[in-house]
Amino acid sequence: GSFGYQLDGPGVGKKSFNTNSFGHKIMLGSFSGPITKNIKFFTTFETNNEDDPYVGISKGFSFSNKVDNYGANANYIDTLDIVWPDGYTPGSENEYTNFTGTLSLDLNPIRLTLGSVYNKDTNWYGGSVLGNLRELGTSIRPQGLDTSLTIPGRRAYRESSSLLMTAELSYILSSNTILKLNAHSMGQGGETKDEWFGADWEKWQDSLHVQQHLGIPDSIWTPFKDRYSEKENYQINGFRFQVPGTRPNSYSKNSYSKMGFSGSLQTVIGNHDIAAGFDYNSHEIRTYSVSPSVMVHAADTAYGLATYGITSYGSLDAIPPWKMRVYADGFGYDLWGNEFDGDTKNYYSNVPGQTGQDTTFIDGAKKPTEMGFYIQDKMEYDDIIINAGLRVDILNPNEKTLLRPDSISIYQNSGYIKPDQWTDLGSFTEIQPRIGVSFPVTDKTVVYGYYGKFAQLVDLYATYFTAYDYRNQIARGGYFYLNPVGFGLEPVRTTQYEVGIKQLISNNAAIKLTGFYKNQKGLLMGDRISSPKGDLASAYNYIRNGDFATIKGLELTLTMRRTNRLAGDFNYTLSQAEGTGSTKTSYIAAVDRLSDRPNMINPLDYNQTHVGSINLDYRFSSNDNVAWLRDFGANMLFSFSSGHAYTFVYRPVGGQVDPYNVGVDYMLDTRSREALEPLGSSTTPWNFNVDLKMDKKFNVMG
Repeated sequence: GSFGYQLDGPGVGKKSFNTNSFGHKIMLGSFSGPITKNIKFFTTFETNNEDDPYVGISKGFSFSNKVDNYGANANYIDTLDIVWPDGYTPGSENEYTNFTGTLSLDLNPIRLTLGSVYNKDTNWYGGSVLGNLRELGTSIRPQGLDTSLTIPGRRAYRESSSLLMTAELSYILSSNTILKLNAHSMGQGGETKDEWFGADWEKWQDSLHVQQHLGIPDSIWTPFKDRYSEKENYQINGFRFQVPGTRPNSYSKNSYSKMGFSGSLQTVIGNHDIAAGFDYNSHEIRTYSVSPSVMVHAADTAYGLATYGITSYGSLDAIPPWKMRVYADGFGYDLWGNEFDGDTKNYYSNVPGQTGQDTTFIDGAKKPTEMGFYIQDKMEYDDIIINAGLRVDILNPNEKTLLRPDSISIYQNSGYIKPDQWTDLGSFTEIQPRIGVSFPVTDKTVVYGYYGKFAQLVDLYATYFTAYDYRNQIARGGYFYLNPVGFGLEPVRTTQYEVGIKQLISNNAAIKLTGFYKNQKGLLMGDRISSPKGDLASAYNYIRNGDFATIKGLELTLTMRRTNRLAGDFNYTLSQAEGTGSTKTSYIAAVDRLSDRPNMINPLDYNQTHVGSINLDYRFSSNDNVAWLRDFGANMLFSFSSGHAYTFVYRPVGGQVDPYNVGVDYMLDTRSREALEPLGSSTTPWNFNVDLKMDKKFNVMG
């Protein structure tokens, strides 16, 4: 077995060797061995903690006795301190745990391998300057109070876990033929929780429970205006800071499951190594979100009418669907967060003051499938090796598309698009030929080339939207959305070419140079329906296939086998990624404003021209002459990369744009942004990193 522990310094915010520590700690270990003559096991574990996952070096500041001057808070003026630490970003820890295990049973000619992988993540939502007061807490002196109150931090965090189970059965039919069968199952789920109340989201925006947690009477200080309404954000010198103790997020949860199986048969006949097989995967995706502010409608009827002038229903379950759908959304869960099966769940309810029933529905779980078949033949001759194959994929996103995106019919009360306006998108059959060729020029030189086509469904979480999303963005329209809906999305198709040479430069070293070119078509992009018809209220933006990207470059690899205790390798990639849009919403502002869209190829945001690493490993063998250094080794990894492409812009303050958006978050809403140079013509600074590791092996038994 083995065990290792790594950390990046003495602790978050502290320095060693004039370098900041971000509180990164990794512990890992592995154990393996025989259980019986035919049964072996292998297991690993890893824990990873990051106190500052942003790895951002910031300049600290401290502002004392700042007075909130926001007009809406004039009746309860607070004086507060704003503090930000030096050298790191606080409030956004990540915790990760992994366990992996395999069990192998060898009953020649049959071999069975069982495997399991378990992951658990906890990600804290923090690291915002404007959310600093709520996330970390602060000292507050309410108006009329001589002493300060210490308000603890309140953050949201997301807990997620996954479990993968695998089984592989291999059967050696003969000396040149093997049969393999595989099956796997994976379950994954996540939930957003509150630091004070966990998953009990009904308490998140209820001052009764918040004040009980604080232990402060609301007559002294409270983050609420009344039982269910929170105070407005503070305003300090034009910046809006979140009030301590207020709700950090909405509640959400999701689940994802995947089941699949595959099989292959491989046989060698003369110069031919032939393999054929199939694979099948089915997915199930569910998601749900709800705003805790819905609890105002679960209040006592008399209180709701007297305080807010609204109808409240006395409990969460009593809230009618036409009201609940404004606060809850998702697919695969009903409006109250319970799983259901089926294509849709329909709700019909009467709305006060409206004729006819309100027709609302929520979609069932999304269940895409993938099925593939392949055959390949590796042909080896004296002077050439040819590896040719063909893969056919049948990809079914299990999604619908609008019959006429520019003309739809809706339910008049709810605004939902009627189901008969949609049609099944269907399956996509993708034929993907691939061929690789290599041949020796000399006994030390090999030239090779490759061509292949690939296809895959677009990101599943980016494919699916809720019925409420379509209602708001398409049927109602009239607003700008940072994440427009999409429909009718096809797979992304890629064509890839490679050509290279491998040269043996000594008995212990080799160099490889590869040129590559990759063209991606059908990438997602923004578009607009500008001439609405039927029940469409206005024009709307949406996402469709149509963009492209090209990536080309050279890869250089130098490998040296261990010589005089030293082994090493050098990797360097020179590449260029170009296109018209880096993401699906790169020019959504131009689409929305009907201005000119990019029609020239520019460096994409993720373009990194230079990427490389040098890995050196110096190790003493188990029978080395220096006895006390036996099985001791040291490894150094030096990695470097040039910066990403970006564009200098100007963004004026005004309207929905505050000073923070201009200075920090200028990419959030690009409608008022003006480019000051050609797109992608600037790059961020280079990055350099050095990792040093030392280890020694000890024999515990045997």
